[in-house]
Amino acid sequence: MRKSIKNSRLLRMTINSRARATAYGLSLLVLPLSAVAELTYRADAGVGRSDNLYRTATAPIEQDIATVGLDLTWSREQRRLNGELNIDVDYFHYLNSSAATTESSEVTGLADGSLTLAIVPDRFTWFLQDTFGQAQSNPFAASTPANRENINYFTTGPDFITRIGSTGSARLFGRYSDATYEISPLDATHESAGVVLAHQLALRSQIALNGVVERVDFDDDANVDYERRNYFVSYTAASARTQVLADVGYSTLEREDDDVTDGALVRISFTREMSVSSDVRLAFGTEITDSSNSLRGVAQGPSSAGSIAVVATSEPFESRFAELGWTFQRNRTGMGLGASLNKDIYEDQRQLNRTRWVYDANVSRELTANVNFMLSGALTNEKFDVSGFEADELHASATLSWRLGRNLGVSLMAERFDRDTNTLVGEYTENRAFLTLFYTYSSVATR
Repeated sequence: MRKSIKNSRLLRMTINSRARATAYGLSLLVLPLSAVAELTYRADAGVGRSDNLYRTATAPIEQDIATVGLDLTWSREQRRLNGELNIDVDYFHYLNSSAATTESSEVTGLADGSLTLAIVPDRFTWFLQDTFGQAQSNPFAASTPANRENINYFTTGPDFITRIGSTGSARLFGRYSDATYEISPLDATHESAGVVLAHQLALRSQIALNGVVERVDFDDDANVDYERRNYFVSYTAASARTQVLADVGYSTLEREDDDVTDGALVRISFTREMSVSSDVRLAFGTEITDSSNSLRGVAQGPSSAGSIAVVATSEPFESRFAELGWTFQRNRTGMGLGASLNKDIYEDQRQLNRTRWVYDANVSRELTANVNFMLSGALTNEKFDVSGFEADELHASATLSWRLGRNLGVSLMAERFDRDTNTLVGEYTENRAFLTLFYTYSSVATR
């Protein structure tokens, strides 16, 4: 799907991803009384053109593009099955083959799905999750087909739950994860186990003590294996208009070469419905993470403007983040504003230490019952601490959608990318245009 069409959802997806693990613990105690299933999707197919596919400052390569895309959201809540699926992916086939074009096609975007099967309800469950996204091999260069690679991160494992009195519970869990990189020799297995002691404070609030141990083993012996331990207190509360999720604790990381890193673990998110038309979201924290886990955290695949937030590296790092977003939707008009700050700190690969600001905004208007117009923009500022390299990347787009029937429509989109750096290396401009036919569907079922 054209990424600019969904910029308004970027921050919400990021915060929801951080909240999912905490919310899962609450769902074990507060299950819905009825089963709810929601499905919304949009499928696109069309053609487009880029005037600078490889985003070079000189000798740009023009390219005609055939594309199909899928934007899908699915969720289901019931006693024996809880699931959530978010897909936002595009397939691009480059039609003009030449010696200068090294890729004939690529898949970009994010797909993230989780499923909890209650084998014995409230006693024994099985968890599965799979995440797909991209990482950038060289974070100093522009994001291009030659500088992106796909990552897939699969996780599965059991949960054993027992009640402690009328308001408490204990949960033991184990997880096996497999991280696969398309190009980089960073494939690894993650094995983890943990315990959660929870106390239900009220119908929709919970506090818990958490302990998690994770072992990461790389397939390539050149990479250093490590073990990470997280100890934290989690708090979850929800009311009619407000949701608060908090993890506060301590992390230690011990590498196979006996090097030890430790630090605070803080993950806080706050969502408030200001009115029937608008809501505000805030998230901030710090944690020790890695490329694979960051795909499920603050990055969650490509951010707005097509700029890749995840760097392909074997070294774990400290991630400090803060995010703020506001959305408005009333009658025929929608708006969104967002800002985020990420600071990545590496112990060994210090050349990757960076501070990253992202600002995004969008506005949409239903011009008629069948015609919608949307403007969106995002500005990314990246500064690498050691080298002093700094880059500003602007992405602006305009989209006109015309609904031909109840589910079918046509969309025309124009995009502009512009990157400036303080060294002149990696600067470029690119213009893109796409004409696509789309099909939409939405349903909500309650039993």
